[in-house]
Amino acid sequence: MSGSDADASGDAPRSSRLSFTDRRVWIGVVISVLALAVFFRGFSAQELGAAIAQANWWILILPSVPAYLIGLWVRALRWRHLAANVAELETAPVFRATAVGFMVNNVVPLRIGELVRAWYLSRETGVSATALFGTVVVERVFDAAFVLALAAFVIWTYGIPGLDPAVVLATLSTLVAIPVLFLVALRVQPELALGFVARITYAILPVRVARPIDRLVRGLAEGLAGMRGGASIAWVIWHSAVLWLVCSTIPFAAAVLALGIEFESLGELARAAVTVLVWVGAAVAIPAAPGALGVYHAAATGALGPFGVSKATAGAFAILSHAVFWVSFVAFGIAVLWWRGIGLSETLAQAEEV
Repeated sequence: MSGSDADASGDAPRSSRLSFTDRRVWIGVVISVLALAVFFRGFSAQELGAAIAQANWWILILPSVPAYLIGLWVRALRWRHLAANVAELETAPVFRATAVGFMVNNVVPLRIGELVRAWYLSRETGVSATALFGTVVVERVFDAAFVLALAAFVIWTYGIPGLDPAVVLATLSTLVAIPVLFLVALRVQPELALGFVARITYAILPVRVARPIDRLVRGLAEGLAGMRGGASIAWVIWHSAVLWLVCSTIPFAAAVLALGIEFESLGELARAAVTVLVWVGAAVAIPAAPGALGVYHAAATGALGPFGVSKATAGAFAILSHAVFWVSFVAFGIAVLWWRGIGLSETLAQAEEV
């Protein structure tokens, strides 16, 4: 968070250096190693190399990089609507903060780029970083709900062998409903919801754990106050749809075409791209090494299996699509820091402090 914000609250965050003595980092590393072990099963290095060698890099890169860049801009537009009641923000600084945050997520453990986004935007605008982080949490709830809705659609439409679509749909609907209902309660009756959360957390958790949870939920409530009725929510839903159905799907479709993977129709190609998106979207929520290393690869490979894609080709798809994803977001973030005259070391140091 910004120094002024921490000082004003009288409760500055403690330094928590990210190192290999941090068990949270090791949990992510272990999960990534296990995921990579699953990923590399079923094909040889020679088969993987041959599949990668046949890829058309122009088809892969030319649609993907602009799609990721536009996706960042759409995220910035959506974040502006979420933060409208916190402050009237211009799109440019929100875009820069989003780019820096995603860069940090890909090079530093624990996905603290979400916190760094709020810190960076506070640094440029002077707005409370705590309030801004509340809007980031709201944004992530929208993303989770949208991915779960896509998963429900894919499973309900095409099914999964051995699973009852009705049971799966009911489970996913419940997973979507719980956070959404909590957000509604926090928006409509904030004091009642905050009091309920405080009573529960302080009753069952140590004070040192309950206090930051209470601060987080209060920041979330402040962020929710930025939702100005139906028009604001409609814009957030619209931007979420463009982000997930267009900007996030194009790179996967480009990777399929770049590797010469053939489908019967354009609709089948779109179905495959959305299926990969759902699998990867769920996988990157799992604690892992920076950049969702391993979990991204295992998910992308597994998603293509039911479409009859060979394991080696699916592995090449995962490696190439992840490489473009990782390089793009790291490059966007570094470009912003360079343009604004902010050192990468300063940003990473702030990320560790957060």
